[in-house]
Amino acid sequence: MKSKITNEVIPQSWERIQANWKLNGFIYLLTLAISLIPGILFWGILKKSIGNSMALEALMPDFKYMIFSDFMRENANNFKPVLRISALIGFLYSIIYTFLAGGVIDQLANPKIPFSFSRFFKNSTKYFSRYFVLLIFTGLLLFSLFLISGVFFFLFILFAEGSTERGYFFWLLSPAILLFTFICFGLVVSFYAKTFLYQNAQFKVTEAFWKSFSYVFYHPKSILLFLMTLFIGFLLLLVYLLLDKYIGMKSSFTVAILVCIQQVFIFSRIILKHWNYALAIDFVELYPIDLTSKKEKLAALLTEEPDEITMTQPDESQEPEGDNEASTEKPENFL
Repeated sequence: MKSKITNEVIPQSWERIQANWKLNGFIYLLTLAISLIPGILFWGILKKSIGNSMALEALMPDFKYMIFSDFMRENANNFKPVLRISALIGFLYSIIYTFLAGGVIDQLANPKIPFSFSRFFKNSTKYFSRYFVLLIFTGLLLFSLFLISGVFFFLFILFAEGSTERGYFFWLLSPAILLFTFICFGLVVSFYAKTFLYQNAQFKVTEAFWKSFSYVFYHPKSILLFLMTLFIGFLLLLVYLLLDKYIGMKSSFTVAILVCIQQVFIFSRIILKHWNYALAIDFVELYPIDLTSKKEKLAALLTEEPDEITMTQPDESQEPEGDNEASTEKPENFL
């Protein structure tokens, strides 16, 4: 089955991404427009705070932490509104993307259908309420897993008491890996729960959540696929940091180049996020699961019950054929 994942799930899911460049471009432009709000505010405060200072010119060729820390310490109060607005916009963006997730999954599940805003926003509106409740469930799950890993951190700190710095590092490595695994598990559960809710509109959020929880638990390969996209994102981040180091902000031209590279990196993050949804769709096709809701099962039982009753009721007007033969028939002697 490993070959099917590498030969079917990964290529097919990537084809879904390639077929939806309009979708990816739209989400990128929306993300850019939202991020411009704190960016423009930050730039205005930065220009006002600098005044005649040479701090910005000193930071342009190469980043110097001492100059940056002195500048931020002197102007910390000016940037507090930017931090508050950035946190608020980050929260609002999570709500906005939760609203758009229904349209994203629908488009990825139907790559042959041309992208249209009417269909996109129709499905976004259709699934928003349940996806929003699912967002709360996911937050509670991650918080619970964080508390569990916190207990392990506390115990391992007690065990590591009196150790060297290297000893502390190795003692805390295990709970750190556990926390990382828990976070990955919670995020993958969210991806698959959204997919289940899309594939069956009769599902309640609690049903889809626990169905996804057990599905991911019994199919750890789904977490490996998520780790694959995470590793690709990490490699792209390293490439961006290396380019930032060697190009540098030495002039307006190099700054413009780095801004373009940064936007490519942001666009790649959006693609990787959508790729996780596409991987979930194709992974469920490879490892199918019964997505019948409890409501549908109950309705099926109610409709089948009368048929079962009529089939089991004997006809008293006629004697069953072969009764006499069956009574006189001797059992075979297998010895």
